[in-house]
Amino acid sequence: MAQDLKDVIFKTKISKLLFYLAVILIFIKIWSIKKENKKEFEVLKSDFTITNGVITRIVTKSGNPGSFFVYFSFTVEKVKFEGYSGYAFKFRAGSDKLIGRTFPVAFQQNNIENCEILLSKELFNDFFLTYPDSLNYVDKMIK
Repeated sequence: MAQDLKDVIFKTKISKLLFYLAVILIFIKIWSIKKENKKEFEVLKSDFTITNGVITRIVTKSGNPGSFFVYFSFTVEKVKFEGYSGYAFKFRAGSDKLIGRTFPVAFQQNNIENCEILLSKELFNDFFLTYPDSLNYVDKMIK
């Protein structure tokens, strides 16, 4: 009986250890993905070309900033590419009206998958571009 209790305690400790180890590994993976994304964004900011892209889909999760994804397509040398960008800001109701609208897309010439659709003033500033008055309606949609 005492051995059974020791076995249960041992298994519980092992289970807790494995759980904590899994949580730590998940956080490390998330951190490394964020670090890689930031690195890619910095590379893009230093070496980019601008073209026009069209928003094809918007995916949001209510009440969860950072879960706003914009899917878009753009053409480079007669080849169509698709991309998506995640944003930490939320849009007010009516963001679906952006589907089909054209916005500038910054892409890396030698790595076209590294691309960003420019929706906010902050993104225009990141790329040292002037935010056009024609996009002020988008700025008003951002919460």
